[in-house]
Amino acid sequence: MDIIQQATQKIEEGQSCEAQGQLREALRCYEDALGMLQPELDALGEDAPAELWLLAGGCLNNIGSVYDAQGDLGRALEYFQQALAIGQAIAPQSQQTATHLNNIGSVYYARGDLGRALEYNQQALAIIEQIAPNSQKYATILNNIGGVYYAQGDLGRALEYFLQALAIDQAIAPQSQQTATDLTNIGLVYKAQGDLERALDCYQQALAIIQQVAPNSQEHATILTHIGLVYYAQGDWERATAYLEQAVQAIESLRARAGSPRAKELLFE
Repeated sequence: MDIIQQATQKIEEGQSCEAQGQLREALRCYEDALGMLQPELDALGEDAPAELWLLAGGCLNNIGSVYDAQGDLGRALEYFQQALAIGQAIAPQSQQTATHLNNIGSVYYARGDLGRALEYNQQALAIIEQIAPNSQKYATILNNIGGVYYAQGDLGRALEYFLQALAIDQAIAPQSQQTATDLTNIGLVYKAQGDLERALDCYQQALAIIQQVAPNSQEHATILTHIGLVYYAQGDWERATAYLEQAVQAIESLRARAGSPRAKELLFE
């Protein structure tokens, strides 16, 4: 087995661990994979095959993703930027480079630097529009841009991007978690605009999907919360209480299962 196959196998092992929430194990796998590739890259330098460089970029990106999930935004940004440098040098108009740009944008968003977040997300969008329009990756970036505009208070633009994302995701995977996210985001805009009925309709559609595809997820708890808060705003105390109690139960279940420190924050997002 050559070095690329060995590293790829280790990356896949890391991705499996990450999907199960085993972040330390995932990080170790990604670092091991990068360690396998580094001597070859050091020896060959610019003469190293593009596949080798891109695989190393993928390792750096995955390491950044783990740090992001752990809340270490500084380290996450550092690794995403290293991955981007490789992507821009080897394959500037690739989906991988768009992913790096989008990830950097997400870190800046989490830091509250909305201007930079928008800048990187729009760069990612420009690439994906050329190579993979109407893809789920395209919808994800549209959603992220909509999220930035929402955070800036530009509800009209936010809604425009969220609706574009929804149209793509409904065409590709109507019963997916990503489609539920789109609907939830649209509901947030309608609620912020004071259109509670439309907000409720979007949340209910999102709930119907998430109950089928991810009933024990944080998103499920979040949607229940949003529905409860709409009923609260409408003065329907009985329904509000019923949904908020379901949300609390879902959150407690998540905390018991995963020990997630973020679970307690869901009611207030």
